[in-house]
Amino acid sequence: MDGPLIFISHKHSDRAIATAVRSFITEHSSGRLRVFQSSDPSASGPRIARHLNTELRKALWEASAIIFIYTTEDKDWGYCMWECGVATHPESPDTSVIVFQCGGSAPELFAGQVHVDARESASVERFVRQFMTDPDFLPHGHGPITGYEQSHPKIAEAATRLFDNLKAVLPEGPIAEWPAHPYVQLQLAAATAKRIVDTGPENRRSIAERTIRSEATVSDGDKMAGSLFGMAELREALTLDELCRVWRAAHSEASEAWLVSLTDQIARAAQWQFPILKWAAMPGSDGRLYAPVVTRVRSIPSSGVLQFDVYFYPFNVLEATPVTSRMVPRRDMFCKVLEEGEEGGVKILELLNELEEKHFNRVPFVSREDKFMYIAHRSMLDQFISRHFTKGLTTKLKDLTLADLLTQQPDIRATFKNSAAFVESSATLGDAKAAMHKMRDCRDVFVTAVGKPDEPILGYVTDVLIATSEINPAES
Repeated sequence: MDGPLIFISHKHSDRAIATAVRSFITEHSSGRLRVFQSSDPSASGPRIARHLNTELRKALWEASAIIFIYTTEDKDWGYCMWECGVATHPESPDTSVIVFQCGGSAPELFAGQVHVDARESASVERFVRQFMTDPDFLPHGHGPITGYEQSHPKIAEAATRLFDNLKAVLPEGPIAEWPAHPYVQLQLAAATAKRIVDTGPENRRSIAERTIRSEATVSDGDKMAGSLFGMAELREALTLDELCRVWRAAHSEASEAWLVSLTDQIARAAQWQFPILKWAAMPGSDGRLYAPVVTRVRSIPSSGVLQFDVYFYPFNVLEATPVTSRMVPRRDMFCKVLEEGEEGGVKILELLNELEEKHFNRVPFVSREDKFMYIAHRSMLDQFISRHFTKGLTTKLKDLTLADLLTQQPDIRATFKNSAAFVESSATLGDAKAAMHKMRDCRDVFVTAVGKPDEPILGYVTDVLIATSEINPAES
């Protein structure tokens, strides 16, 4: 057997930290110590074609010390804990376990043990001094690793270098999480959930809604969710019905469609079925609209409950509404078929009379392939006629054509051609509004397959339709 073995137990994602520790040990032991690091091919590790656990057991049994690299508590440390357990088995030779704490916490199993805080220079220096000078650092009476005295300047120099190397590879910042949207956890007794499941299909929905409202209770939540209901914080064991009564006091006229949607989602989840999401808006105390969405379900047999994580997502009716559901389809559009060069056949007074009769304020012109040509607004046509009328050219008014308008006012041609926006068929009303606002004086958005102006038109929406949908979400 060569020199004493030190086993570095770590997650392979923390390989850089393990390598920094191994490099320090190898350099300052002058080759007297062997280091087992499974994540680095240049270090001692499991041999090819051998069973991994057998190789690990052999190394752990032989190790004089195991250095446990512990970073963040969100990782699965099961394998590292197994390695520490094998190394410290009562029947194995004595093995020291040295915990390198590389994050905000240390493993609970070693909570009472002095460990190395890799983020603190003093803690790292204490480890280095003991490693290099303490004769009992390793069991079995191996003696000090080096011949340096405790006060030798080389020790402080080595400690500074190790600390700097560790600092360069340690994870930055603590584990942090927070709900991006208001969050409430509702809890339902498993027996209550079973009652819902056992109810006949014809009555299940009504009974489920009534039961969930009266028996589902708040088991967790954040202040954001509490504020939506006008509460400083959510009180645990508050029933959904009680929570809704607080909300109702401030929103006496608002629809409870959101509550029906929520209870329906919970009822389906209680049956272990995927919830059906129906976007129903709930006015919050901040004046905004939110939609409750059940995102996670968990069964806790030991407590006899089901828990439902509910997030309240900002409700934007425009973003939630497909443009195809609100557009005027091509077959229902009032428009004129026109090819390039045929503008002389369109009499403006006749067009204005037709707009008046149909109560429209604009008329799109499309080619025979349904591709966009122009969008003419009544106000511009009226201005052209008025200009001729004020000049006393009344006898020629009935003969004025679109060609005359485009010839006499070339800038109008550009306006007619460039004042429309385009979106693809999978877009939402929100996309249509954004496309419209990107263009000057745009009040019309045409829908095509992929949103290109040289494609056949599938339908169109106007600024008025978008505004109406935004103001009256219930009608969308």
